[in-house]
Amino acid sequence: MINRVINKTIEYPIILSNNEYAHLLLILNDYKNSADYKQWFIQNFNDIYFIKRDFSEFENVICFLRNINERIMESCPFINMRRLSPNKAVDIISEIKKWIDRGNFIVLQLNKYYLPCSGEYEKRNIIHRVLLYGYDDETEMFEAADMFQLTGYMLEQIKYDDLQQAYLSCLEMGNKENGDIEVISYKSSKCNLDMQQLKEKMNQYIEKNKSYINCEIYQALVKSLQQEDYLDEISCNVLYEYQKIITKKAEFMQEMNLISLEEHQLKEFYDLEEEMLQFRNYYIKYRIKNKYREQVEERRKIQNMLSELHRKHIRIYKLLVEKIK
Repeated sequence: MINRVINKTIEYPIILSNNEYAHLLLILNDYKNSADYKQWFIQNFNDIYFIKRDFSEFENVICFLRNINERIMESCPFINMRRLSPNKAVDIISEIKKWIDRGNFIVLQLNKYYLPCSGEYEKRNIIHRVLLYGYDDETEMFEAADMFQLTGYMLEQIKYDDLQQAYLSCLEMGNKENGDIEVISYKSSKCNLDMQQLKEKMNQYIEKNKSYINCEIYQALVKSLQQEDYLDEISCNVLYEYQKIITKKAEFMQEMNLISLEEHQLKEFYDLEEEMLQFRNYYIKYRIKNKYREQVEERRKIQNMLSELHRKHIRIYKLLVEKIK
């Protein structure tokens, strides 16, 4: 029988291109319909960043975090977290099952070299923070979530033996933090939405990005068209996911009577979300095809798409700010 911490139907989180936020939103799966969660969601996710990433074939990435190694779960008002450093002699499989039985999520470092569901399986040693939220003794599998593939966040199953090997490998690599385990549980908490602060942050975003030429994110995408593999598949997904977040904010604020959008205005959010998805798919196809033959016309089309998407993005962002009471 499967034992899960999540009680309701498990759904992929709205963010699949950032491991930390994806973990957090998956953990909060059971609370996403509560008023406190919606207020917290509206207050957060106000920017995206173009940052340098070390130890990667891709020098720069578009990211929801200012620092690629930033830990954000501890600042969430809805969870408790404690870090444990188990002894090497501890039966890690039994310990994880015990914590899950008590209603806890587990985040631990695993070497993806030993995980068959990972793109790095038997290729290279990559240490990653994996979320465990259930197990099944009949199949001897843990239910897990992580950036197992380059395409983004995934829900997978990991055999007990594979997980133990992947965990012990981290310990053998000598970094003490590799063996730390985060035990996470829900915490009842109120979220007070500061609309003035939200409006200030959104105005700052508009001011920083209102010029297409000076918008760092869009110009990074423009530049990437000239340089093979300048941005990875996950980066070009962030822009689409950010629009999904803006749409979700609009939905929540409309539902809570914090704004009043006409039906045709709300449709603009959904339409732009769909256009962002089309752009993402077109961009990925361009990068693949351009490796074999230069795609001059496609490049020009993508550049025009980017300019138009930026214009629409800033326009509906301004609309959202103007509608805040």
